[in-house]
Amino acid sequence: MEGGGMEPDLSQVLHSSNLNRAFAKPDILNTEFMYFSAVLKVVAPAVSTDDNRQKVVPWIHKLFRPEYHSTPFREKRNKYLLYLTLTLLNDEVFGIFNLPPPDGALPELNQINMAHVTAADWELDATWQETLQNLPQDFKHLECSVHESPEECDDDHLLDTILDQEFQFLLYLAKPYAAMLKGRYDSTKVATWMQTLCTIHGNSCSSMKGIRNDYMMALLGLV
Repeated sequence: MEGGGMEPDLSQVLHSSNLNRAFAKPDILNTEFMYFSAVLKVVAPAVSTDDNRQKVVPWIHKLFRPEYHSTPFREKRNKYLLYLTLTLLNDEVFGIFNLPPPDGALPELNQINMAHVTAADWELDATWQETLQNLPQDFKHLECSVHESPEECDDDHLLDTILDQEFQFLLYLAKPYAAMLKGRYDSTKVATWMQTLCTIHGNSCSSMKGIRNDYMMALLGLV
């Protein structure tokens, strides 16, 4: 059953045995859970205000409890993790996450009045679209290197939305640093990488978009 209980340390939650067991089961809900877990390990500690970080901690404890790895509650858990991840990508906490999680069962998300939030600057940034529009006609787009057949690739789109939002955010962060590069060689190399990664969009599969985001994170760390 859903419920409360003692809260372990956050780092223990994100590396718990329950989490490891979940990772060992290759199904769609666990794939989602693995992705949200990886993103939260990066964005949750990076939230800019201590007040918001303190609000997030009990929610992560709640959603990573053992009962939410059981079949009846995994879909609900993932929906909450998706909503939590999107709020943290905006570097703020809003809606139900401004309140402590209930001791008992979580309400269904369709029963909650979601807070209306204005779009963040990174969501309105047009760098991605402008990059695609300005590509040379002979620019070689990356094709899927993960799946063995087009059919497998076509079936892999579960995480497209959150992966595209993450890439948009990373691209927004990288843009001003790339613009400050002084050496022509370095600036050209970084611009080429950004152009290439931007071509993984639209109908590209979630696996390729995940790889794209990993490379974008690495590039952001370099610039």
